[in-house]
Amino acid sequence: MTGARPVAGYDVRPTQLTSIASHTPTSGPGGLRSRRAASAAAAISSLSDWVANGNRRPTNGPGLYSRRMDVSEYLAHDATALAGLVSRGEVSATELLDVARQRAQAADPTINAIVLRMDESADAQAADPQLGGPFAGVPFLIKDLAQEFRGYPTSYGSRSRARHIATEHATITQRFLDAGFVIFGKTNTPEFGAKGITESELWGPARNPWNPDHSPADRRVAVARRWPRASSRRPARTTAADRSASRRPATGWSA
Repeated sequence: MTGARPVAGYDVRPTQLTSIASHTPTSGPGGLRSRRAASAAAAISSLSDWVANGNRRPTNGPGLYSRRMDVSEYLAHDATALAGLVSRGEVSATELLDVARQRAQAADPTINAIVLRMDESADAQAADPQLGGPFAGVPFLIKDLAQEFRGYPTSYGSRSRARHIATEHATITQRFLDAGFVIFGKTNTPEFGAKGITESELWGPARNPWNPDHSPADRRVAVARRWPRASSRRPARTTAADRSASRRPATGWSA
Protein backbone atom coordinates (compact mmCIF):
# COMPACT_ATOMS: atom_id res chain seq x y z
CA MET A 1 0.00 0.00 0.00
CA THR A 2 1.25 3.47 -0.82
CA GLY A 3 2.52 5.41 2.20
CA ALA A 4 2.34 2.40 4.50
CA ARG A 5 4.97 1.61 7.11
CA PRO A 6 5.95 -1.92 8.17
CA VAL A 7 4.84 -2.71 11.71
CA ALA A 8 5.61 -6.10 13.24
CA GLY A 9 5.70 -7.63 9.77
CA TYR A 10 2.58 -5.92 8.43
CA ASP A 11 1.98 -2.87 6.27
CA VAL A 12 -0.44 -0.50 7.97
CA ARG A 13 -1.23 3.19 8.08
CA PRO A 14 -1.52 5.12 11.37
CA THR A 15 -5.09 6.08 10.43
CA GLN A 16 -6.01 2.41 10.11
CA LEU A 17 -4.82 1.66 13.63
CA THR A 18 -6.68 4.69 14.98
CA SER A 19 -9.83 3.46 13.26
CA ILE A 20 -9.39 -0.05 14.69
CA ALA A 21 -8.87 1.33 18.19
CA SER A 22 -11.97 3.50 18.00
CA HIS A 23 -14.15 0.54 16.92
CA THR A 24 -12.75 -2.04 19.31
CA PRO A 25 -15.55 -2.89 21.76
CA THR A 26 -14.70 -2.11 25.38
CA SER A 27 -17.79 -3.72 26.83
CA GLY A 28 -19.67 -6.93 26.24
CA PRO A 29 -20.93 -10.04 27.91
CA GLY A 30 -18.56 -11.25 30.57
CA GLY A 31 -16.12 -9.18 32.63
CA LEU A 32 -13.03 -11.00 31.31
CA ARG A 33 -13.98 -10.36 27.70
CA SER A 34 -14.60 -6.70 28.50
CA ARG A 35 -11.22 -6.29 30.20
CA ARG A 36 -9.46 -8.03 27.32
CA ALA A 37 -11.19 -5.77 24.81
CA ALA A 38 -10.22 -2.67 26.77
CA SER A 39 -6.62 -3.86 27.00
CA ALA A 40 -6.51 -4.56 23.27
CA ALA A 41 -7.90 -1.13 22.47
CA ALA A 42 -5.27 0.54 24.65
CA ALA A 43 -2.49 -1.47 23.01
CA ILE A 44 -3.71 -0.61 19.51
CA SER A 45 -3.93 3.07 20.44
CA SER A 46 -0.36 3.02 21.76
CA LEU A 47 0.85 1.23 18.62
CA SER A 48 -0.90 3.85 16.50
CA ASP A 49 1.09 6.60 18.24
CA TRP A 50 4.28 4.63 17.67
CA VAL A 51 3.59 4.20 13.96
CA ALA A 52 2.69 7.87 13.56
CA ASN A 53 6.09 8.69 15.07
CA GLY A 54 7.87 6.75 12.32
CA ASN A 55 8.23 3.41 14.13
CA ARG A 56 10.71 5.00 16.55
CA ARG A 57 10.68 5.51 20.28
CA PRO A 58 9.99 9.19 20.98
CA THR A 59 12.95 11.32 22.03
CA ASN A 60 11.08 14.36 23.26
CA GLY A 61 8.45 13.42 25.78
CA PRO A 62 7.33 11.00 28.51
CA GLY A 63 5.29 8.23 26.82
CA LEU A 64 7.42 5.10 26.94
CA TYR A 65 9.91 6.46 29.48
CA SER A 66 9.85 4.51 32.70
CA ARG A 67 11.56 6.85 35.14
CA ARG A 68 13.09 10.24 35.81
CA MET A 69 16.84 10.80 36.00
CA ASP A 70 18.59 13.06 38.50
CA VAL A 71 22.08 14.56 38.41
CA SER A 72 23.69 11.89 40.60
CA GLU A 73 22.44 9.12 38.33
CA TYR A 74 23.52 11.06 35.25
CA LEU A 75 27.06 11.38 36.60
CA ALA A 76 27.20 7.64 37.30
CA HIS A 77 26.77 6.80 33.59
CA ASP A 78 29.24 7.16 30.75
CA ALA A 79 28.20 8.11 27.22
CA THR A 80 27.64 4.51 26.14
CA ALA A 81 25.35 3.82 29.10
CA LEU A 82 23.38 7.03 28.54
CA ALA A 83 22.89 6.15 24.88
CA GLY A 84 21.62 2.75 25.94
CA LEU A 85 19.02 4.32 28.23
CA VAL A 86 17.75 6.48 25.38
CA SER A 87 17.67 3.63 22.85
CA ARG A 88 15.70 1.44 25.27
CA GLY A 89 13.20 4.21 25.89
CA GLU A 90 14.03 4.53 29.60
CA VAL A 91 14.82 8.25 29.36
CA SER A 92 14.40 10.85 26.64
CA ALA A 93 17.05 12.93 24.92
CA THR A 94 15.41 16.10 26.21
CA GLU A 95 15.54 14.76 29.76
CA LEU A 96 19.25 14.01 29.50
CA LEU A 97 19.82 17.49 28.09
CA ASP A 98 17.95 19.07 31.01
CA VAL A 99 20.01 17.13 33.55
CA ALA A 100 23.28 18.01 31.79
CA ARG A 101 22.32 21.68 31.90
CA GLN A 102 21.51 21.42 35.59
CA ARG A 103 24.96 20.02 36.27
CA ALA A 104 26.61 22.65 34.07
CA GLN A 105 24.77 25.50 35.79
CA ALA A 106 25.84 24.21 39.20
CA ALA A 107 29.51 23.63 38.34
CA ASP A 108 30.37 26.26 35.77
CA PRO A 109 30.33 29.40 37.97
CA THR A 110 33.29 27.87 39.83
CA ILE A 111 35.31 26.34 37.02
CA ASN A 112 34.42 28.54 34.01
CA ALA A 113 34.44 25.59 31.63
CA ILE A 114 31.57 26.51 29.28
CA VAL A 115 32.00 29.76 27.38
CA LEU A 116 29.10 29.47 24.94
CA ARG A 117 25.65 27.95 25.38
CA MET A 118 23.91 26.55 22.33
CA ASP A 119 20.38 26.19 23.63
CA GLU A 120 18.41 26.65 20.42
CA SER A 121 20.27 24.09 18.34
CA ALA A 122 20.53 21.64 21.26
CA ASP A 123 16.79 21.79 21.94
CA ALA A 124 16.09 21.15 18.27
CA GLN A 125 18.47 18.19 18.19
CA ALA A 126 17.04 16.58 21.32
CA ALA A 127 13.47 16.98 20.06
CA ASP A 128 14.18 15.62 16.59
CA PRO A 129 12.27 12.33 16.12
CA GLN A 130 14.85 11.31 13.51
CA LEU A 131 17.77 11.64 15.93
CA GLY A 132 19.93 8.58 15.43
CA GLY A 133 23.44 7.21 15.73
CA PRO A 134 25.28 5.11 18.31
CA PHE A 135 25.23 7.97 20.84
CA ALA A 136 21.78 9.35 20.01
CA GLY A 137 20.57 11.70 22.73
CA VAL A 138 23.80 11.96 24.73
CA PRO A 139 24.57 15.58 25.78
CA PHE A 140 27.92 16.78 24.52
CA LEU A 141 30.28 19.76 24.60
CA ILE A 142 32.74 20.81 21.92
CA LYS A 143 35.79 23.04 22.23
CA ASP A 144 35.76 26.65 21.07
CA LEU A 145 38.76 25.72 18.93
CA ALA A 146 38.75 24.15 15.46
CA GLN A 147 35.34 22.59 16.07
CA GLU A 148 33.11 25.02 14.21
CA PHE A 149 29.34 24.69 14.49
CA ARG A 150 27.37 26.43 11.77
CA GLY A 151 25.66 29.61 12.97
CA TYR A 152 27.73 30.00 16.14
CA PRO A 153 30.99 31.86 16.77
CA THR A 154 34.29 30.01 17.06
CA SER A 155 36.77 32.28 18.82
CA TYR A 156 39.80 30.01 19.30
CA GLY A 157 40.02 31.79 22.66
CA SER A 158 41.06 35.03 20.97
CA ARG A 159 39.39 38.42 21.03
CA SER A 160 40.36 38.82 17.37
CA ARG A 161 37.92 36.02 16.44
CA ALA A 162 35.21 36.64 19.00
CA ARG A 163 32.67 37.61 16.32
CA HIS A 164 33.65 35.04 13.72
CA ILE A 165 30.48 33.07 12.89
CA ALA A 166 30.98 29.65 11.35
CA THR A 167 29.23 29.16 8.02
CA GLU A 168 29.53 25.36 8.11
CA HIS A 169 30.27 22.55 10.51
CA ALA A 170 33.85 21.40 10.95
CA THR A 171 34.36 17.80 9.85
CA ILE A 172 34.79 16.58 13.40
CA THR A 173 31.67 18.47 14.53
CA GLN A 174 29.67 16.83 11.76
CA ARG A 175 30.91 13.44 12.89
CA PHE A 176 29.81 14.16 16.44
CA LEU A 177 26.37 15.09 15.11
CA ASP A 178 26.22 12.00 12.90
CA ALA A 179 26.95 9.90 15.99
CA GLY A 180 23.86 11.39 17.63
CA PHE A 181 25.49 13.60 20.25
CA VAL A 182 23.38 16.59 21.36
CA ILE A 183 25.83 19.51 21.38
CA PHE A 184 24.74 22.10 23.91
CA GLY A 185 27.80 24.30 24.39
CA LYS A 186 31.43 25.14 23.75
CA THR A 187 34.25 24.90 26.27
CA ASN A 188 37.06 27.21 27.28
CA THR A 189 40.39 26.98 25.48
CA PRO A 190 43.85 28.56 25.53
CA GLU A 191 44.21 31.29 22.92
CA PHE A 192 44.66 29.47 19.60
CA GLY A 193 45.42 26.34 21.65
CA ALA A 194 49.00 27.54 21.99
CA LYS A 195 49.45 27.29 25.77
CA GLY A 196 49.36 24.46 28.26
CA ILE A 197 46.98 26.39 30.54
CA THR A 198 43.53 27.81 29.83
CA GLU A 199 43.77 31.51 30.70
CA SER A 200 42.70 33.52 27.67
CA GLU A 201 41.91 37.20 28.03
CA LEU A 202 38.67 36.64 26.14
CA TRP A 203 37.10 34.03 28.40
CA GLY A 204 39.18 34.22 31.57
CA PRO A 205 40.87 31.33 33.34
CA ALA A 206 39.33 27.91 33.66
CA ARG A 207 39.66 26.33 37.11
CA ASN A 208 40.58 22.88 38.34
CA PRO A 209 37.41 21.27 39.79
CA TRP A 210 39.33 19.67 42.65
CA ASN A 211 41.10 22.90 43.56
CA PRO A 212 39.82 26.10 41.92
CA ASP A 213 43.09 27.85 42.80
CA HIS A 214 44.84 25.76 40.15
CA SER A 215 44.53 25.40 36.40
CA PRO A 216 43.06 22.28 34.76
CA ALA A 217 45.67 22.62 31.97
CA ASP A 218 44.20 22.71 28.48
CA ARG A 219 41.88 19.88 27.44
CA ARG A 220 41.23 18.93 31.04
CA VAL A 221 38.79 21.82 31.26
CA ALA A 222 36.18 20.01 29.18
CA VAL A 223 36.02 17.10 31.63
CA ALA A 224 36.03 19.35 34.66
CA ARG A 225 32.27 19.61 34.85
CA ARG A 226 31.94 15.85 34.51
CA TRP A 227 33.68 14.93 37.79
CA PRO A 228 31.63 15.81 40.89
CA ARG A 229 34.42 15.73 43.50
CA ALA A 230 38.12 15.22 44.04
CA SER A 231 39.73 11.85 43.51
CA SER A 232 43.11 10.57 44.60
CA ARG A 233 43.55 9.24 41.08
CA ARG A 234 43.31 12.72 39.54
CA PRO A 235 45.98 15.40 40.12
CA ALA A 236 44.69 18.63 41.67
CA ARG A 237 47.83 20.54 40.71
CA THR A 238 48.91 21.04 37.11
CA THR A 239 51.79 18.71 36.28
CA ALA A 240 54.05 18.22 33.30
CA ALA A 241 51.81 15.34 32.26
CA ASP A 242 48.77 17.60 32.37
CA ARG A 243 50.50 20.22 30.26
CA SER A 244 51.18 17.63 27.59
CA ALA A 245 47.49 16.72 27.33
CA SER A 246 47.30 18.02 23.76
CA ARG A 247 49.62 15.18 22.69
CA ARG A 248 47.24 12.54 24.05
CA PRO A 249 43.82 11.48 22.75
CA ALA A 250 41.35 14.26 23.46
CA THR A 251 39.42 12.66 26.29
CA GLY A 252 38.22 16.12 27.23
CA TRP A 253 35.82 16.08 24.31
CA SER A 254 33.43 13.84 26.24
CA ALA A 255 30.31 15.38 27.76
